[in-house]
Amino acid sequence: SFDNPFVMDEEAFEGNIRSRSYALAPQDVDYGEFMAELRNVFNKYAENGTVTEPQETQIYLGCF
Repeated sequence: SFDNPFVMDEEAFEGNIRSRSYALAPQDVDYGEFMAELRNVFNKYAENGTVTEPQETQIYLGCF
């Protein structure tokens, strides 16, 4: 296993969250507020214009 952080700028961060099944769609009444809060979260945690989602990759090797 090894660290494999996912580094995102604001556009990638918003796109990543909007692609989730639980994200509000543009036609939802609260979509504007949802997007505003996403930007607030990004701005709160961004360093040098990016946020990093820590991830770990695990590799398994086997044979038949």
